[in-house]
Amino acid sequence: MSAQDVAHTRHKKCLLRGQWQLVKTVNNGTPHIITKDEYDGVITLRCLHRYQEEVIYEGYHWIIKGRWRAYRRRADLEFTRLEYVSGAPPAGVLHDIHFSLYRLDKQHWSGNTETKAEKIQMEYEKIPLTRKAPKAH
Repeated sequence: MSAQDVAHTRHKKCLLRGQWQLVKTVNNGTPHIITKDEYDGVITLRCLHRYQEEVIYEGYHWIIKGRWRAYRRRADLEFTRLEYVSGAPPAGVLHDIHFSLYRLDKQHWSGNTETKAEKIQMEYEKIPLTRKAPKAH
């Protein structure tokens, strides 16, 4: 799937809502599979464009809240108005995050972003909802 295909995907907002786990990054052409015990990063995209990311990494734990936006005719996803609710930010100023999506379906989304002038590809996988069993009478 190309970015052009993602740009014309209908109901991008509906596909993106939910909880997503980071599963893979590609930095400087080198792929890195992410395991949950190594880096537990969960993004929750909620209704009314609210966003929350909870990360547990190398003894650090932080929660970031903000807003998200997916554009109708572009393959773009943005996280804006970010603020740390819990934990301290890493060195540097927290900026808006812009992804150029190149894959989007019910179970995965992938995009390119830049941090510190480095291009990084990130792939997320949907976390399935766990339903509670009905109570026995």
